[in-house]
Amino acid sequence: MKKGLSVIVFFLLPLFANAQTFQQLWNKVGEAAKKDQPKTQIAIIRQIEKKAVGEKQYGHLLKAQLKHGQLQSDITPDSVDAYVKTIERQYDSFTDPALKAVYATAIGEMYAKLGSDSDEMASLKWFEKAMSNPSILASRKSDGYKPALVSGDDSRIFNDDLLHVIAMETNRYNTAHTYYQQHGNREAACYMAMLEVSNNIGKWGEGVSANKLDSLLHVYQDLPIACELAILKLQTMNDNDVEAKVVFIKQALSKWGTWKRANCLRNQLKLLEQPSFAINIGNTALLPNKDFTLNVNSIRNITSLKVSIFKIAIDGDTHLDPSVSSDYNKLKKFVTTSPTTTYERHYAGLPAWKLTSDSIKLSGLPIGVYLIEATTNNKNIKVSRQILRVSDVFVIHQTLPDHKIRLVAVSATTGKPLPDAKMVITNYQLNGKPTADKQTLAVDKNGEAICSYKDNPRFIYAYTPNDKASPERDLFAYYNYFKSSDQPHRIAVYTDRSMYRPGQNVHVAAVAWETNKEKLSSKVAPNTPLCFSLMDANYKKVSEKKATTDNFGTAAVDFVLPQQGLTGGYSVEVKTINNDRTSSAYFQVEEYKRPLFQVVFDKFKGNYQPGDTVTLRAIAKTYSGVPVQNAKVEYSINRNEGLRWFKWVRGEKTQILSGSTTTNDDGSFKIRVPMSYPSGVNTQVATYYYFEVNAQVTDMSGETHEAQTSLPLSNRNAILSNNLPDKTLRDSLKSVTFTYKNLLG
Repeated sequence: MKKGLSVIVFFLLPLFANAQTFQQLWNKVGEAAKKDQPKTQIAIIRQIEKKAVGEKQYGHLLKAQLKHGQLQSDITPDSVDAYVKTIERQYDSFTDPALKAVYATAIGEMYAKLGSDSDEMASLKWFEKAMSNPSILASRKSDGYKPALVSGDDSRIFNDDLLHVIAMETNRYNTAHTYYQQHGNREAACYMAMLEVSNNIGKWGEGVSANKLDSLLHVYQDLPIACELAILKLQTMNDNDVEAKVVFIKQALSKWGTWKRANCLRNQLKLLEQPSFAINIGNTALLPNKDFTLNVNSIRNITSLKVSIFKIAIDGDTHLDPSVSSDYNKLKKFVTTSPTTTYERHYAGLPAWKLTSDSIKLSGLPIGVYLIEATTNNKNIKVSRQILRVSDVFVIHQTLPDHKIRLVAVSATTGKPLPDAKMVITNYQLNGKPTADKQTLAVDKNGEAICSYKDNPRFIYAYTPNDKASPERDLFAYYNYFKSSDQPHRIAVYTDRSMYRPGQNVHVAAVAWETNKEKLSSKVAPNTPLCFSLMDANYKKVSEKKATTDNFGTAAVDFVLPQQGLTGGYSVEVKTINNDRTSSAYFQVEEYKRPLFQVVFDKFKGNYQPGDTVTLRAIAKTYSGVPVQNAKVEYSINRNEGLRWFKWVRGEKTQILSGSTTTNDDGSFKIRVPMSYPSGVNTQVATYYYFEVNAQVTDMSGETHEAQTSLPLSNRNAILSNNLPDKTLRDSLKSVTFTYKNLLG
């Protein structure tokens, strides 16, 4: 197993100016790293080590040894244990207790990275050694240990001592808290107490953590730095109890609003009171002269809402979206100057944080295309615009063999055929333009037409001379039936793994058999000569071997991957000597490095409704459980339209939010997900969306890992499914299992 090391970075003061010569050497190390020359880096680092010993520059010595160990592990992973033992012997040779504490911290970090249970126990032992004499560490400044120690913004609180650095690296916050409390540094004690709680939220739970924070806020309420406790306390509060969060933030700001990070609270308050509303007209195609309901969701911090309906002189197959500025500018010339009707709502007296919803009963409209426009008295809120189609034209279709579809145009009100209807069948290119095979069909007296096609048509627009407001709809034209393969000779190919490193062995096995479609039977193919070809990422042949199947129809060979050359997607192609059958297996070849940490999302267990904002928590930790602190987090949230058997939809994926943050001291971070439908979605039928949250975490050494999770959103509470096959033999269906699950599965 590959063992990894990484350079420790502590949070203290900047480099001394007199380290310029060292700096030049470190610059050379950086240049060699960019060229991927690890041996050159080691040669320069040995110069740094020798120079640092001679000049007693322990910071450079420590940094060089740690970097040396990292490179050594990359080149020869099995030498890591021996290297750690070398550092341990150097630790024994020192007499300065502060320097020994720094080395003990570094050795503990090395063991933590190695990952086994015994290594983790050794790591804890070394961390205890590092913090065994806090008074010595508190008496030493950090400037003698550059550049392995780098300054942080909070060093002033701790008088730039070494104690807080070691405590933060070893997670021994409680020891430091006790020392600072006993020696009158209440600011430092408060901060260390906060870090202790932050580091243990995952273990204690948010309830216990909140109680501990309440106690600490009582003890340190006279200090501005208590704002840090308040910021952490806010993270433990129930996101659904918005009122309690708002009250707490305002109280905290009244007490500790001068603290340098109090804006964290102000930003949260601004987010909780941000004015908003969302219009949902449900089905964007309505029946003529039939009353309907306009739903208004996510209403917050607005006093009035005005909804106006305008007639638009366009056909229903338009692709223009009035919520997009460029499309709205094209639509404006077709919109009537005066609204057909206007509705107003008032929401005075509600608290600024209160999130509510409303519904407006609207009178039915005649056939046509309309613009629904919603505005508020708050000019900072963007005007909401959506298209509404009112039509009596509907299309029923049936897929047929031989690339044909039976289409019927009917009245959506009466169900009777529309003999004067026409239908436009369209596919679209990636640039949004129709393909050349666009068809316009006239129906017969029964409202029917037969569409013949080459490529599966995707969309249909039906209209009559008096009704051109129907929308362009999705058209599912796939016709499926069983057809046995005419290929009687089969091969299946397997590899022992899906990923390899250059130079490793690939074990390949193949199974050959014959099929009889008349008898629906199969039998193995013994004594069949096979040719195995190893193909690289450019599909060039690297090696070839031959083997003959045994009595069970199996044959196996081994390939040795090249040490040098391309990485990427490789394959093994197997075919018979007379080339009457071929099959392949695919795998990856990569310069694999053992990951040092992982990112995991907590399972969400709460309830939510459309319009709510859900807070997801994730944590980045090493495989030995050490939090990955102050790591950069880039995240994105995509809303995906679900695909269901009863309705063929486009399955569009829309990014609704992206941003960045950093991990806390316990390695955790939170992402707020706005759970809302897109504008214009029809909530009168079964509607399914899922929100895909992706987080990419990069630690201070540059290692990056990703984590994903998803949340469903639907107007249905559960899904009923079964294992009934589409088609089966008449006497093979023994039982059917029905499964009833909630949306979270």
